[in-house]
Amino acid sequence: PFGSTTHYHLLVAFTVFGVDPKQATILDMQPPDMLAAWQRGDIDAGFVWEPTLIKLVENNGQIVLSSRALAEKGYMTADLAVARRAFAQKYPDLVAAYVKSLSRATDLYRKDPKAAALAVAKEIRLSEAEALRQMKTMVHLNGKDHLGAAYLGTSSKKGGLAKALKDAADFLVTQKTIRSAPALAAFEQGVNPSYVERAMK
Repeated sequence: PFGSTTHYHLLVAFTVFGVDPKQATILDMQPPDMLAAWQRGDIDAGFVWEPTLIKLVENNGQIVLSSRALAEKGYMTADLAVARRAFAQKYPDLVAAYVKSLSRATDLYRKDPKAAALAVAKEIRLSEAEALRQMKTMVHLNGKDHLGAAYLGTSSKKGGLAKALKDAADFLVTQKTIRSAPALAAFEQGVNPSYVERAMK
């Protein structure tokens, strides 16, 4: 869909590989519509997330590029946890405990992927095999990873996430989804690694 992370990565891919987007017809489609168009043979390609992605692959599709590959080239997208500043300041231990539980979940996935997949499968009503397959397509970060330079960084030195958010906001401006994008400093102020630091003590 236009304005989504997959739309952003599609246009980034054109730039990264030196292709003029005007050479392609880009359609604004929700995942179910994309799948239907694919099954009819109306479209030649799609940039979409699970579970539609696997359905395209199962219908004679082939993955030629992933968001992970684009992230490795410096164009990250991510699922983020956001807390209101006032809430986080009032309940810092609660926020840190939440972050710690997420970090422990990642550690479990790395140590015992099947056990982690079983827990996820029960929660979102998927088969264990399907949950594990989808989990393998993602990058899972624990607290220590989040404090790295590529992601949140530390309280004293913010990481790459702030710039990734700024890049995404600039993209949304070009798509007329938002009117203007804040300066990078606003994103750096909004990224707060202190709760991860607290959780990792």
